[in-house]
Amino acid sequence: MKAYCTTCYLTPTIGLFYYKAKPYCKDCYMTLNLGLESAGKALNKKEPISIPNETEPIWSFVVKDMIDRDVMGREKHGTPLQINNGRDSLIDAYQEALDLVVYLRKEIEERKWRNNEDQLRQESNEFVERTKIATAGTTLTD
Repeated sequence: MKAYCTTCYLTPTIGLFYYKAKPYCKDCYMTLNLGLESAGKALNKKEPISIPNETEPIWSFVVKDMIDRDVMGREKHGTPLQINNGRDSLIDAYQEALDLVVYLRKEIEERKWRNNEDQLRQESNEFVERTKIATAGTTLTD
């Protein structure tokens, strides 16, 4: 299997550099991940028991969304979703599930990217500050 950056999908063999012992891709400057990786341990951790509170139950939002979706579907297709309508519900549902998985993974990757971008920004600011401190009191001579 050929290694490549999972952010820009370019082969990093020529353009690889390290900063603080982490590999970075020279093309997109993101932390380099070689090959495809899972979303990590965070997705496999056991979640704590839910804490009751005074917020609106999520089911209220879901039911409203379902009603809105039914109205949209009736407008789009001219009929409500019914059995024996000539469509294969298994294929329709499977295609929708694939779309859902792609959107979920997109959000996971965007969160990782935002976190990485914030970390790089912080490290860059720290480097600038260290450089200012190290060069304080020095002047450039011709």
